[in-house]
Amino acid sequence: MSSSDTFRRKTEALVSGAGSPREAVERIAGFVRNDILYRLDEWDTSPEDVMRKGYGMCAGKALLAAQLFRAIKIPVQFKVLRISGEEGLFDFIADHPDEYFLSRLSLQDRECVLRSIRSLPPHRDHIIVQVFLEGEWTDLDLARDDMLDRGMRLAGIWRQRQVLGEVGPLNSIDEWLKQRMQLRSVLECRQVFFDFVNQQMDRIRHAGEQVQGAQSEEPTKKHPKGDRQSAS
Repeated sequence: MSSSDTFRRKTEALVSGAGSPREAVERIAGFVRNDILYRLDEWDTSPEDVMRKGYGMCAGKALLAAQLFRAIKIPVQFKVLRISGEEGLFDFIADHPDEYFLSRLSLQDRECVLRSIRSLPPHRDHIIVQVFLEGEWTDLDLARDDMLDRGMRLAGIWRQRQVLGEVGPLNSIDEWLKQRMQLRSVLECRQVFFDFVNQQMDRIRHAGEQVQGAQSEEPTKKHPKGDRQSAS
């Protein structure tokens, strides 16, 4: 089966029974945002690999979303944003590392990973998609999944991004990604760096999942008979 057939079948399954183009867009966006977890990976990871792995960075998730939207003829384009604000997540990871995970690394890798996190630039590149819906282009930021965002909120990690500039809209980001791969700031111990940061994000995400599970298990409170709620 070709990759285009794979994307088409996945899209058809996601939007089956959707009552409107907006609902179809919301279903695809929800799948990419929450079923495909946000984790660090290479900038040029293909959408096929993102779907196979079940995770990706902003670029990979945007590429996957574009394939799914285009499979049902929804116009898509990209924006490249220059942002600040992600340092809160990486600062938290560096300041609250999983000691068990660190203990399994060599001293050299441990020092390299923490040094790499603290050396990340404060301003970063971020990819979003735009879809043409109901006569206008709508921005969709599908990178951070809801459970990771919930866990970050519980941990008191700053979650808001400030847009400092943007490039686009672009019909394709292939050339931009090739150039971005040449500008990577973390080259030493890169895979270990990915593994460590992703494991820490999984811990944060798990905290969000636990709270979500606890809330869903709470019994619905019922008012005793005759008890009237205030109309104020």
